[in-house]
Amino acid sequence: VMADRCGGNVSFASVKNADGVEIEKFEFPDEETQKKVEKQCEEDPEMMPYFFVQSDDYSTLKNLVVDSALSGEPAQSVATIQIAIEALKLAEYFTEEAGRVLDAM
Repeated sequence: VMADRCGGNVSFASVKNADGVEIEKFEFPDEETQKKVEKQCEEDPEMMPYFFVQSDDYSTLKNLVVDSALSGEPAQSVATIQIAIEALKLAEYFTEEAGRVLDAM
């Protein structure tokens, strides 16, 4: 598995088999979203493009959290602080393990 944020608006992850042949590639944003972002950039050239790429997701997240606050119920499909802590622990573990593997190469 290999991923690259590409230093711009496009990110991808590539999954290769043991022979190094790519078996699947995942790109973000998709073609439809990229066209939408390009149009938004033309309309507001002073805005950083990644804000447009992420705006739909942020809007969804904000609505879930506000609805939760108004209803007093837990937000559905939103990570809790405990989940975030566990995700960071996993990232730290992976970083250490990946470093060991790379050092052994």
